[in-house]
Amino acid sequence: MPTPSPTVELTDEEQALLDRHFSFYEDLESGARVPTTEAQEHFVEVIRGKARAQTVHEMAYAKHMRLRAQDQEYRYAQREESREHLEAGREEWFSREDHRKLRSRQFADLRKRSRGDD
Repeated sequence: MPTPSPTVELTDEEQALLDRHFSFYEDLESGARVPTTEAQEHFVEVIRGKARAQTVHEMAYAKHMRLRAQDQEYRYAQREESREHLEAGREEWFSREDHRKLRSRQFADLRKRSRGDD
């Protein structure tokens, strides 16, 4: 299993801000809500990576975005490792040629049964 990268923890204050304003932050990020103040416009600039986080709201959501990206990378690495493990396991069981032969035998048996040659 891949080793998770070191993560940053949210402080209680940051978690409280996210709990309270998360849907608002997400709407600004997705564009569902148009920024109406300079502070909201700056928040969007921070989300897009064009400005540095200055307010506690910006810092909390920026940290949330980093944690979300780390989680996505970790999940991707797990899927890749799982896929590689499965592919390696297939090679241990039988080759493609063995699979083709088995399927041919199964198809021949099915044809025999359908003709009543059993």
